[in-house]
Amino acid sequence: MTQVAEGLLLAALGVLMGVGLSYWAIEFMMAASPVELDGFPIQLNLQVVVFACLVGLSLGLQWTLAPALLYSNPDLGRSLRALSFWMNVRQRRFTDVLLTGQNAVSVLLLIGSGRMLNSFSRLSRLDQGFDPDRFSPTVRSVRI
Repeated sequence: MTQVAEGLLLAALGVLMGVGLSYWAIEFMMAASPVELDGFPIQLNLQVVVFACLVGLSLGLQWTLAPALLYSNPDLGRSLRALSFWMNVRQRRFTDVLLTGQNAVSVLLLIGSGRMLNSFSRLSRLDQGFDPDRFSPTVRSVRI
């Protein structure tokens, strides 16, 4: 049970760090923008943040609960043999699938963050088509 609690704690810390980092990244991008966007509020979407938190916590629960249930056998000798090199094929496949899935998710997140940083870098060098020093954003409503 402590393994599940530790896994959920780590998942919650990861979710909090991710939300904090995304908030910081938005603030950083707004400060680094050559154009002031006073009329265009850019902020975190609450629905996306809640969804990301739920996904992060559910994955943390899933990935810590699965091994805990697999190795929660009260027979200590059998559990120690299962953890040894000579574990049976079913348990070895389950462990391999779990580790492969964790690696796949890590690689996907790394690739996604790299692509996002690359896109932001290319957007910051893009010709805007106007002189940002002489630009004044205004918001006007059009009545139909």
